[in-house]
Amino acid sequence: ALVEAFRRAHAVTPARHDECKLTSIAGGNPLFLKELAARSQRAPYSTDGSLTLGRLIEQRCAKLSSRELRLLRIVSLLGPLATIPRLYGVLGLSSSTIAEDVESLERDGLLSLEELGVLSLHECWRDAIESDTPPATRSALAYDCANALRGAVESGAGFDVEWHQGRLYSMAGDAQAAIACYR
Repeated sequence: ALVEAFRRAHAVTPARHDECKLTSIAGGNPLFLKELAARSQRAPYSTDGSLTLGRLIEQRCAKLSSRELRLLRIVSLLGPLATIPRLYGVLGLSSSTIAEDVESLERDGLLSLEELGVLSLHECWRDAIESDTPPATRSALAYDCANALRGAVESGAGFDVEWHQGRLYSMAGDAQAAIACYR
């Protein structure tokens, strides 16, 4: 039933004879099943018993372009405040380019567009993206993300936005800006 649901929802159609193998390897994890099914479509199916969800995610992250990886890192840093306009504020790319990248990443299952236009990552993707981000890159992106929230803070968006902005400044190593946000 889970395989059928993914077939309909994600247009992922593994061959019938692979379904049992995929289901047993995934062990009931829907994200793992989806990744295995997508992999079986892209490449010949392998019965490699050492394949894990973590390893699949690492392999997919390694194949991302630098622009896609940067976009996912920004979404991870912004968390529940990640929207396309805020991505535009951080990346400085055209809105059509960002929309294309978001659509591609959403189609590939790395990103999802939630209610109210908020972008989110599955926890497994977020963990992989965060662990793969060098500290200097994280610090620079955190500063850019905090600055992108400035407009929302100035328009009175609320304490949550100010708190998150302070957290980002803190991650960037700007203690004075962080303290100013918390006041």
